[in-house]
Amino acid sequence: MRDHESDGARARRWLYGPAIAWFALVGLGLLATALDGDAWGSLDRSRSAVAGSSACRSCHPAAYESWRRTYHRTMTQRAGPPEVVLAPFAGESIDYLGFRATLTGGAAAPRIVITPAGGGPPTLEADVVMTVGSHRYQQYLARLDRGGGPEEVWRLPVAWHIGERRWIHLNAAFLEPEGAHGDASEYLRHL
Repeated sequence: MRDHESDGARARRWLYGPAIAWFALVGLGLLATALDGDAWGSLDRSRSAVAGSSACRSCHPAAYESWRRTYHRTMTQRAGPPEVVLAPFAGESIDYLGFRATLTGGAAAPRIVITPAGGGPPTLEADVVMTVGSHRYQQYLARLDRGGGPEEVWRLPVAWHIGERRWIHLNAAFLEPEGAHGDASEYLRHL
């Protein structure tokens, strides 16, 4: 009987021993990673090169052609060339939730100024730097320092409805309840 118990103990040792050793090594690895400050720091990608679509074309011709035939090709673009910006930006205004967004500068230099509808200093002034969308809506992005530095790019709260050729607040594009009238944080919540 004693030999049988020692066989069972030996089997447990062979079964559990490697598992315990593996968990101990994983635990030490996790501890070392947790204590390594460089492992948790943010990556500086400011100097990273951006590879354009032409860089992908030679190695991935089928994927490139598929992408080129779709709206993905024109989905996100830098504002600047007038053909990229689909909205007129010709002085139109849109009033919503107690604020007025005025859109000026034309397609070559689009700009937005948001003010309280009853007057007062601007809540937001920004030059459009990028566009998103080319099929149903075109949204606009601007560099706004919202705590992360002046190079942050944020989506503006209004968009151009391409089919209807009119401005809309982004609340009209998403199924969300309207915010409180005159509350800037509610008006700008889609930034």
